[in-house]
Amino acid sequence: MAKKLSQKEITEPDFFHSAYLAVIDYFSKNKIMLCAIVGSIAFVFALSVGLYFYFTNYETSAYQLYANVQTAAKDSDAIKGYKNIISSYPRSQAAVMSHYRLGNLYYELNDIKSAISYYEKCIEKSPKKSGLSILSYMSLGYCYETAGDLKKALESFEKISGLQAESYIEGINDINIARIYERMNKRDKALEYYQKALNKAQDSSSKMLIQRKISSLI
Repeated sequence: MAKKLSQKEITEPDFFHSAYLAVIDYFSKNKIMLCAIVGSIAFVFALSVGLYFYFTNYETSAYQLYANVQTAAKDSDAIKGYKNIISSYPRSQAAVMSHYRLGNLYYELNDIKSAISYYEKCIEKSPKKSGLSILSYMSLGYCYETAGDLKKALESFEKISGLQAESYIEGINDINIARIYERMNKRDKALEYYQKALNKAQDSSSKMLIQRKISSLI
């Protein structure tokens, strides 16, 4: 049997109905501000989605072009292709990689000045402790060593020491530093770094070569 409503319950306003009316009243008084807030949220959302798809397509297009350039048969075509990536997609990761590749190509062509320039740009645009940054510093050291600037070569190799590289990379870098000190006729420092490299060597042939180098300096 249904509960009989009292006179008080009949005459008093329903709670939910009152709340509903209050909300409607609030919206009617503040509709301009609320529409602005909703519009702003919608704009930010649409912008975020648009940017996501834009940069996804941007990176994809850049990498497709990068992959095509890697198959180039001639150095001149590869150089032209990598430069095109840098100019067309300057904010892409493919452009950063293109700087490194250009450094390698110019080094192989013995254009040390251009190689140094592109390695430095790659370092500038790469995360500080990334593998690409480490490789660029090492390549930069080889460039300066080839150019006979042993001081700058040493500075480049030493910067790798603070970048938390893999152990085998650090071992190679210790050999590079030792070699530069040896060329500078600083035998004690050369021995110090050859010993560091020996401690990090992971195969018997490498250890044997480093031990021979140490023996020749003692």
